[in-house]
Amino acid sequence: MASTHPTPISFLRKARLIYLAVLRPADFAEEEKADSELQNKQESGTPTDPPISQIRRALAESLAWCIGAVFIGFIAGEICVILLGPRTGLSAAFIIVGTTILLWATLAIRGWSIQSFGGITLSERLNQWIFRTLYAVGTIAVVFGTTWSVLTT
Repeated sequence: MASTHPTPISFLRKARLIYLAVLRPADFAEEEKADSELQNKQESGTPTDPPISQIRRALAESLAWCIGAVFIGFIAGEICVILLGPRTGLSAAFIIVGTTILLWATLAIRGWSIQSFGGITLSERLNQWIFRTLYAVGTIAVVFGTTWSVLTT
């Protein structure tokens, strides 16, 4: 039986896989095929964390993503207030762009149509990485624009 544990992937490899998926889908398909073959060779006998541990880990990870995005957006907004002063039109543009990115991420996420039994295929994980990245970028832009506009009025 195939493993239900995803192969570990570094941040740089995640970035490369996103690049391949967006700009070179045939190359991504090859990567996914190789990963699937590796998954099929692994044994599934390794114990998994209890579901509550997985939920708690997911909550902690998502909180870290949120706090990081808000922190980056706030600091960038403060820097722009200091260096550039009030620019309400430009700060409003960042809020609009950030909101658009958040909506885009929400509407672009794929669910049941790509779901596998274990949820560990590269396509499924790529879907999550893209979603989280877009959400972080959108949140940074909204917080940045809001901080810039609020601190200058």
